Amino acid sequence: MDIYQLSKHIASCLDQYLIYRPEMILRWEKGRGNHWQAVLWRHIAYESKPVHWPRASKLLRDQIRKGSARGRAVPQRICIFGISSLPPYHIGILGEVAKITTVKFFVLNPSMEYWFDIISEQKVEKIIREQRGDYHVPEMLHLETGNSLLASMGHLGKDFISLIMAFDPIEYTLFEEPDSD
Repeated sequence: MDIYQLSKHIASCLDQYLIYRPEMILRWEKGRGNHWQAVLWRHIAYESKPVHWPRASKLLRDQIRKGSARGRAVPQRICIFGISSLPPYHIGILGEVAKITTVKFFVLNPSMEYWFDIISEQKVEKIIREQRGDYHVPEMLHLETGNSLLASMGHLGKDFISLIMAFDPIEYTLFEEPDSD
């Protein structure tokens, strides 16, 4: 691996930290952590004073809490269409912005019924093995297997919808049963 490849890999890693570990980046800037990544980040941050996502988010949250964000160039409403996933960091920012303007998510849900407790057959078997005899009859665990496609591939959508629902939004259900053809 040459220096360019290594630099690109480190930059990508730091970029991921900005989105998925913003609290860690802010701790590093305050001088916590003596490992090479924290030291490198402090060097970058002090050298160029970047306005990165975690810092901008903190500034936005502070302005919203103080009430100084009102009257600025804030749109009357923000609508999010066709997104099947966002990092918790972005959901948190939109949750803060929802305190000063209307934020609407238009989320596709694969089922009209509650499906968040559905797990795959493999997961059921793993849970039963881990119980080590605490439950002799698997039915006593009350595990829901349901639709195998939702159980195996619905994790990302379930996590995304759960993050949104944590803000206790007003929910409108517009589900239509498919035609027979």
